Amino acid sequence: ELAKNQRTQETTKANTQFLTAKEEARKILDTALNEANVTLTEAYLQAEETTFAFQEESEIIASVKESLQLTTEGVLAYLGNQLVANVPQLKVTTGEPSRFSRKDEL
Repeated sequence: ELAKNQRTQETTKANTQFLTAKEEARKILDTALNEANVTLTEAYLQAEETTFAFQEESEIIASVKESLQLTTEGVLAYLGNQLVANVPQLKVTTGEPSRFSRKDEL
C-alpha cells in the first residue's frame, strides 16, 4: 500500500512538473510570436514609409525635369549639384571612366 501511494505521489509530481514546463514553453512561444509580429509590423511600416518617400521624391524629380525642361542627363547633373551643395563633407568615389561634372547638361 505504501509503495502504491508513493508511486501515485511521484506520478502526480511528475505530471505537475510536466504541466509547468509545458505552460512555460507556451509562454515562451507566445512571447516569441508576439515579438515576431511586432518586428514584422515595424518592418512593414518602414517599407511603406520608404516607398512613400521614394514616390514623393520621384514626383518632385519629374516636376523639376518638366519645369526646367531637362533631359535625363540634365536631371542627373541637377541632382549631383544639389548633393554637392547640401552635403558638407561629401566623399565621392567613381569608377573609370567617369565624368563627375555634368555642367554641359544643364
